[in-house]
Amino acid sequence: MTFIQPDKQHVEIGAKQVGKIIPTEFGLFYVDVARDFMNRTKKVFLLIDEKGNIEPVLEGAVWKGKYVLHSESEGIPPATNLFSFDEIINAPDMSLKDAYESVKEVLQKTVYFHSDLLYDLVVSWCAYTWLRGLFPKNINLYFLGFPATGKSQALKFIKNFARYVVDYDPLAQKSYKWAIHHSLGVLAIDEAEYLTKTTLARLRKFHETEVYEQRVIGLPLVGLTSIDLRVDAPVVISATHVPPDPAFMQRGLIIRMVKGNPEIKDFSQIPILEELRRAFAKAVLTNWKKIFESLTFILEYSHEVNVDERIKDVAIPFATILHAIGGEYQMPYIIALFSFKQATYTTIQSTVFAMTVLEMKKELEDFGNCYRIPIKKVLEILDRVGRSFGIHKEKMLNLLQYFFAGGKIRTSENELYYYFDKGTFDNLVRYLEV
Repeated sequence: MTFIQPDKQHVEIGAKQVGKIIPTEFGLFYVDVARDFMNRTKKVFLLIDEKGNIEPVLEGAVWKGKYVLHSESEGIPPATNLFSFDEIINAPDMSLKDAYESVKEVLQKTVYFHSDLLYDLVVSWCAYTWLRGLFPKNINLYFLGFPATGKSQALKFIKNFARYVVDYDPLAQKSYKWAIHHSLGVLAIDEAEYLTKTTLARLRKFHETEVYEQRVIGLPLVGLTSIDLRVDAPVVISATHVPPDPAFMQRGLIIRMVKGNPEIKDFSQIPILEELRRAFAKAVLTNWKKIFESLTFILEYSHEVNVDERIKDVAIPFATILHAIGGEYQMPYIIALFSFKQATYTTIQSTVFAMTVLEMKKELEDFGNCYRIPIKKVLEILDRVGRSFGIHKEKMLNLLQYFFAGGKIRTSENELYYYFDKGTFDNLVRYLEV
């Protein structure tokens, strides 16, 4: 949190406070951003109090006589996909629960999932994105499946109800980063098979929050100046060919699509869609206090859940929203665990590694608080598993680096052994068994 010093005559609140809670002498406020419908070159800061009341304040203006709200890029038009402040304020008032259920009903009519649980997960993810600045990690969503299983339809739903979705174009990095900086939106990627390893490594970093990049731009009346662009974002993907990066896939929730026949296939057939979209966003934003209290509860509850911290990171946003509406907040941890294990098998190399570890488990020698195994035995297992997939051992030898990183090498009776900590190795096996 940014702590305001009330003894100063004027205290500045900047763009970096968007998506955060600020404590002031007037109470706690959540800060968001919108467009000014009267002047498209101006941004409007939305100060939302604990009761859900919204106060719009133009950038550069004084709020409550002493707080100056400003933007590093003052004078530069805001992102065009932002709501104008009057669109938010004049949106229908709905309770968080009613807004959630109304959006869930749209999803049930437009997208077919094989499990009812998935409807709650997708809607809760959309709700989370509107307050993503409060959460410790950015969590992704992956719609995977064979052709003609409704992946693009699911992505269209996300574009309607998640926070200011921006289509990702690796050839126009500056454009999408500028839009994300202004909106704290979501990145959408359709047909993700074109993603390169370099691109995936970059997207993987966006799992962390508050990732900034420096840019030099020309500002009116100022000239060239350096600004910090916030470029991190949750990523939603629709793909037949899965991105070949298990670590990237483990930073989100995998939803496999199956062939179905939704009641409505064209979102334009829903006459209240735009009104519901604004009402949903407003309901989430004005209930930030309730959702933040649920987040505090879920973070404490997560300490009791016996899964890896990376799995907890994925489950927390879903569990928070479900807790806030009185839903089954325990369920996302189970599904996140399943998704995490599935992601391990994204590539043939990671599959061979997983199967090698599981085969090694059968050959390990108990050695006090360690397991040990001859290195030549590991090579034999690696060769055997690789050949079962038609892969020569020479192409798999780089996987030995994992075992070097995770274990110590010692000599016993003139033979080289890997020594692995028992707890660490058993935990690895736990997340490889499917």
